[in-house]
Amino acid sequence: TAISASKTFGAKLVIACDLVDERLETAREMGADVVLNSGKCNLADEIHKLTDGIGVDAAIDITGAEPAISASLRCVRAAGRLVCVGLPTKNVTLDLTNGLIYREVEMTGVSGRKIWDTWADFETVMKGPYYKLDKVIGRRFALKEFDKALDAIQSGVPGKMILYPGKEQLEV
Repeated sequence: TAISASKTFGAKLVIACDLVDERLETAREMGADVVLNSGKCNLADEIHKLTDGIGVDAAIDITGAEPAISASLRCVRAAGRLVCVGLPTKNVTLDLTNGLIYREVEMTGVSGRKIWDTWADFETVMKGPYYKLDKVIGRRFALKEFDKALDAIQSGVPGKMILYPGKEQLEV
């Protein structure tokens, strides 16, 4: 969704990074111009090659994982912005002096508290050419199969797992 929103609102180059190739393919289908498996490359080096050594204007971390947040910070240009959406499960250590303060990077979080203020923007994204609902929904499970849904999440299946209270899986 972040990729679709970025493209919808005019981003010229959207670079998606992940550790799972299947998710990278989904990112490409949602509008990413470049996909990088950050487990198979030096992400900051690759980003700087793609941006003539400058770095990206903005990075969005949806993982909450310290290595991803740190890598995102290294990829942002001086005076750029790092937006954190993912929730860390433990404290995150960052080099604030060299990574943030000296480079004047703005770091902010998004938690959904402004959902009603931004609904019209999201509607625009959903109606745009990049948003693909079938790519956002991963798989569907009966509620009693919640253990299978959790297994899918933990194995890295992209998208949201949908649980239905009845025996039958409903079609979207």
